[in-house]
Amino acid sequence: REREVLTRLELPLAMPLIMGGLRTAALQIVATATLIALIGGGGLGTYIVGGIAQSDTVQTVAGAALVALLALLTEFGMAFLERAVTPRHARPKRRWRHVQPAEGVSPPMPIGV
Repeated sequence: REREVLTRLELPLAMPLIMGGLRTAALQIVATATLIALIGGGGLGTYIVGGIAQSDTVQTVAGAALVALLALLTEFGMAFLERAVTPRHARPKRRWRHVQPAEGVSPPMPIGV
């Protein structure tokens, strides 16, 4: 009975939170792997560190772009995985609604007007 409650109720409801934690951890790993180049560990951070050492802006920006691309691919991949393993009934519902400004509140004005 307890195992059934765990597998049919608690784990499916906890899955978005578990996957959110794994998603965050995966991005932290990408960031940390980039910093390993500072101690000579290699990786994509090598391009950034080498570019800075040689004052080569193109190499630095290219390395940063590769790291950003890897981070985006990791984020989208983990989001896809999160959606795949989370039961439909446990997913947060998208609710689009138009928010009306409070009465008596003027709309925002551009700066300098």
